Amino acid sequence: MKFIQTRLQGVIFRLKRLAIQVSLPLSLYLALAYIFKAPQKTEVLEMYLLGLCLIPVLTTLWLIIFNSGKGKVDEYSLEFTDTHIIYRSLYGNIIIPMSDKLSIKTHGNPPKSISITGHNHSAHVDLNLFSPQQRKEILKQCYLQKNSYQG
Repeated sequence: MKFIQTRLQGVIFRLKRLAIQVSLPLSLYLALAYIFKAPQKTEVLEMYLLGLCLIPVLTTLWLIIFNSGKGKVDEYSLEFTDTHIIYRSLYGNIIIPMSDKLSIKTHGNPPKSISITGHNHSAHVDLNLFSPQQRKEILKQCYLQKNSYQG
């Protein structure tokens, strides 16, 4: 069974991650500037925001505009086969054979991520990459794989 991140889910995931990456350090900077009565330097803020936002925004726009048709790359996908678990991302593929001693763990409550560990390879999968329905199915597959390995 193969789970592929939808285009909309990819954009939502990137925007959420960008908001967190921008807001947390920016809030810390503003709080420290207020506490220590430091003068606000807008140049620093502008460079920070530009540098932090430009690459993720350009990457997202590139994927929206150019990643389509026959040459479309799956941005993120997770596939369960009879012989392997395959996690694909823009950074490469991680293939974990079922013959390895598999360890599948969920993290968070409700589960926010899963770790799939084999003898030589491991993958950490953020479940927010996928739609809510896909998350349920992925967790179900993990449960089935975990039980079939143990049984």
